[in-house]
This record gives sequence, C-alpha cells and structure tokens, in this order.
Amino acid sequence: MSETAPTENLLDRPRDLEAESWVQPRLGSPIRGYIMLIPSWVIAFLHMTFMLLCTFSPFVMRRWRGPVMRGWGKLQCLIYGVKLDIHGLEHRDTPGPKILLINHVSIFDLFLFSSLCPDNAVVIYKKEFHKIPVMGWLMARLGFIAVDRQNRAAAIDSVDRAARTVREKSLALFVAPEGTRSRKGGLQKFKLGPFHMALQTKVPLVPTIHRGTEMCQPHGRFIVRPGVVRVDFLPPIPTVDWDARKVRHRVKEVREYFLRYLPEEKKD
Repeated sequence: MSETAPTENLLDRPRDLEAESWVQPRLGSPIRGYIMLIPSWVIAFLHMTFMLLCTFSPFVMRRWRGPVMRGWGKLQCLIYGVKLDIHGLEHRDTPGPKILLINHVSIFDLFLFSSLCPDNAVVIYKKEFHKIPVMGWLMARLGFIAVDRQNRAAAIDSVDRAARTVREKSLALFVAPEGTRSRKGGLQKFKLGPFHMALQTKVPLVPTIHRGTEMCQPHGRFIVRPGVVRVDFLPPIPTVDWDARKVRHRVKEVREYFLRYLPEEKKD
C-alpha cells in the first residue's frame, strides 16, 4: 500500500487557470463520422475478438493486455479524427494502487478510457454490458468487475471485491463516481461507492477530468465528429486519514474540485 501525506483541503490547492479555462476547439465535419461508423464498429469488434483470444494465454495477457487495450482505444480515436490533449500522466503513473475518478458523458468515453489505461488497470462497469456480444464476455475475462445496479446487495459486494482486488494486486481502478453517463450535460451527483472503496483501501484518488467528448459525440448520438479532447490527470488525493463519519463531506469536497473544470448538471 502506498504511503501518502494526510488529506489537505482540496479547494486550497493552487488553481491551474490554463486548464480550467480550456475551450473545445472548432469541431470537424460530421461527414467523416458517417463514413467511418460501420467500419469503426467492425474494427472494434474484430479487435475485441482478438483481445478475447489473448485472454486464454496467461503469458500473452501479462505482456500485452495494456498495449492491446490502449491500441483499441487509440485506433478508434484515429479513425474518427479525435485528438487527445493529455496532461498530468505522471499522476496516473504514480507507483502503487490507486483509484482514478473519471467523469462520464458519452459512449465514446469507452474508447477514450481504453486509450488511457495503464498496464495494471481494471474497470468497474455496469452489468448491462454483458448484453453486448463479445464485449461483456471480454470485460469479464479481462478481470474487470461488473456491478448490478438493480441489486443493492450485489452492488455492495462488487464494491468490496473491487477494493480487495485493488489493494492486494496493486492495481489502478477506473471508476465513474457519477455512476452513469450524464444525460442532461454537466457533472452529476457523485455516488458513495468509490469513496467507500477509498475508505477500505486507503489508496489515493486521482481525479481524471476529460472535456470535449460531449461535443464530439453528444449523449444520444451515434455519429462522432472530429475534434480535440483534453484529459487532465490531477494530483492524487490522499485518503490515509479519511474517517467514515465524514465520507459525505469528502464526496462533496471532491465533486466541488471537479467543478473547477466542469459545468454542473443542467436542471430541468
């Protein structure tokens, strides 16, 4: 388990005005998205099938799991003309186990997160992915952890299992604290699950902010437009001194930190 300093007040951290004021550059024409839609999904499923075959060889899995996953995501970004402007990789790559908190706004996030995965990454995902041919089976074979959102007891068990896995195997866990994609745009309320995992493991949280995907592929759209997505891995948040009695305060504090970079969820 990594050693970290006691938790500071997040809102006292120096502001990165350049990062906070980032504006999505002009988007490209949607024509490319229409042309590449079918080829991209064919290539995606062929790539997933190849990854699935790799899971049957432990040696291949250990050596190529990370590069193959990143290649899958980067290829899709290349196909659609989506460029990644990445900052703070040194925070993603800090030694030891960690929980990477990610905002979630688009189906395209799947390719984005894949392209950013370190070699030791695992993901918590919703059980509904098991309905997608190849993908659901592949995610289970890769050791990712499914959450049944319709069953509270099963969901809690999944969170506990994820916490043990992260701690015992020194992994990097990607998890969306909002729980699901934002349908209205902007940052939704955070669920408690990732923060209970932090309490159990005492591993640092790495805020992972991405902006631009909601413009390249807005919610409910299948067409992806060329554009730029900015990704900021922010300095880790230590959790060694977190107290269960103040977990809701921690959730609020971390969400307010995200709101430095992201708009709040739109109201009806």
